[in-house]
Amino acid sequence: MQINYVLALFSAVLAGSVSASPATDAHARTVRVQLVNNHSGANKNAQVPVNGDRYPVPEIWGDFPQATSVQLTADFQGVTCSVWGPGWGTTVNDQHTWANFKGGALVDVCYGY
Repeated sequence: MQINYVLALFSAVLAGSVSASPATDAHARTVRVQLVNNHSGANKNAQVPVNGDRYPVPEIWGDFPQATSVQLTADFQGVTCSVWGPGWGTTVNDQHTWANFKGGALVDVCYGY
C-alpha cells in the first residue's frame, strides 16, 4: 500500500514539473502591428512573430477583410515589417511606423501576406 502511495506522489510531482515548463520559446519576440480601415474607423491589432517568416494576413489578424493602412504600435525597436498583396504593399519600421496602402485606398487584405 505504501509503495502505491509513493508512486502516486512521485507521478504527481513529475507531472507538475512537466506542466510547469514554458509552453513557448522564452526568446520568441513579437511586434504589435495594427491594420486600420480609415473609411470605417475599424482597426485590429495582432502580435506578429519577429522571425523573418511570411504569414497570411488572415492567419495573424483573422477576419479583417479591408484596410487602408498599417502601423507598428508596440515592441518595434529594430523591426521592419512588410505587408503586401496583389497590386498593393508597404513597409513600416522603427523609424517610419505608419504607412498607407495605395494612397489610403481600401485594399482587400485577406489575400495579403
